[in-house]
Amino acid sequence: MVNYYHILGLSRTATQVEVKAAYRKLALRYHPDKNGGSSYAEERFKQISEAYRVLSDPRRKARHDWALEYENYQQSQPQTSWEPTPAGSTATEAQRAGTRRRRAPRPAFNSRYNIITTAWAFGIFFIIAVVVVGVSIWNTHRLEQLEAERAREVQEVYQQAKEQFGQGNYSFALQLLQNINSFAPGSQKASQLEAYILHTLEKEGLQNYSLGNYEQAAEQLELLTNHLTEYRPVVFAHLISSYEVMQNYEGAIRAYKSVIKAEPRTIEARNRLAMIYAEHYKDFDTALQYYQQASELVTDQYKIEYGKAYALTVNPANTPDSHYQLHCGLAKVYITQGMLQQAESALKWAVFLRPDEPLAYYLMGIKHREAHDMPAACRSWQAAADKGYGQADGFLAEYCK
Repeated sequence: MVNYYHILGLSRTATQVEVKAAYRKLALRYHPDKNGGSSYAEERFKQISEAYRVLSDPRRKARHDWALEYENYQQSQPQTSWEPTPAGSTATEAQRAGTRRRRAPRPAFNSRYNIITTAWAFGIFFIIAVVVVGVSIWNTHRLEQLEAERAREVQEVYQQAKEQFGQGNYSFALQLLQNINSFAPGSQKASQLEAYILHTLEKEGLQNYSLGNYEQAAEQLELLTNHLTEYRPVVFAHLISSYEVMQNYEGAIRAYKSVIKAEPRTIEARNRLAMIYAEHYKDFDTALQYYQQASELVTDQYKIEYGKAYALTVNPANTPDSHYQLHCGLAKVYITQGMLQQAESALKWAVFLRPDEPLAYYLMGIKHREAHDMPAACRSWQAAADKGYGQADGFLAEYCK
């Protein structure tokens, strides 16, 4: 007899959910369209389909289970082997007598006992079949009840999320929708509402930013970034700008780190992050780490574009302002840490990249002052003042009279 459980690779205790999952997996594997018309795959697909039709129907499944039980019972009964002496045997009478003595006696046939035993067997198997069918029907009914209950719960939570969104409680509404996705993944209504809420958050956040409502814009855009599944540069740019206007540097740090995670080779984000640590938290060690990361990225970029001799061939006009800002910021931290030689190297690069910008000359003057070379410091400050850097005038008045 065909064992449909074996065809689907299941045990006799498999539930309807497991039967359905096994059928889908095997049907997809052996579907004729996916096997180039293979006759073997076609035959296997027919067997899988027949097994699913039987095991997914509680009544057919019960009959199948009963038949398997009966077959197992029949196979478990002992079989007597009789081996009569072949015709024409030349065995002696004594040998035949010995054979007769060793041969087991033929059991007496008792028809009444046989009928009673058969009746008991059928009775037991009938009870088992009834129990199996009852359990199968109950499991199916219970599964339907659970699915209906889950659908009601999803609808209730969905309505709550919709009401909260209408009241402007976007955060709570999104949390409710995430709860739906956790116990009922693939809910189309929940996904559509979530997408609409995120679209509304982006629209209102950017609008508040344009109106100067930076606090509200930051709140909306941060909530948006916490639920986005893809990186949106324009959203993070406005979020960071809102934080910096409000001087919310903790928020800006979080946003910059998210940008670095999404864009691992960004230089600008590392520059700004290092500047925040250096100027607002006086955490020069952390600032130096980010500046050095940015410097390594710049060096790699130069090597790719200009080769290993990039120091001789790099074209300053083709470099972005972030490279100049990087070397100036790096020089500031080096000076603060007393690393004057490294600061001078960074400032020489800054002057090379932007010879008309005054900040590098101003910082070079501070570096010379720290090295107790006041004539060189005064020359650097004078160059910065000539290029319009007002802070250099104070140093000239104080140190270069």
